Amino acid sequence: MRVSNILVYNTRYKPTKLELVDVAYDKKGAEDVDFIIKLANTGETRPDMNMIVIMYLGNVVARKIFQPIEPGQERKLRISTKLPKGEYDIVVRTIWRKLSKTWFKDRKLRIKI
Repeated sequence: MRVSNILVYNTRYKPTKLELVDVAYDKKGAEDVDFIIKLANTGETRPDMNMIVIMYLGNVVARKIFQPIEPGQERKLRISTKLPKGEYDIVVRTIWRKLSKTWFKDRKLRIKI
């Protein structure tokens, strides 16, 4: 009779969570727009990758990859793009990755240039 040893492993990773604290825009000239985005890491660890994507009607207007934010910290980002005069329903999407999982959060914003 043979009895084998069974080892049971239980692993838990600490989550990362990015929050869009504030989204604002600033008109610079006829078609130039600066988006000012304030992000906070409310999770327990820093993400492996961060990205901000600004979309209009499903098309990417601007994007920016930036350095990871440490837990408990905030960061302001400025993203410049060109949009002709008009009214737009913009989606600001924050994308982050930790290990092999990808998360995102959207914020809708109506702007008039």
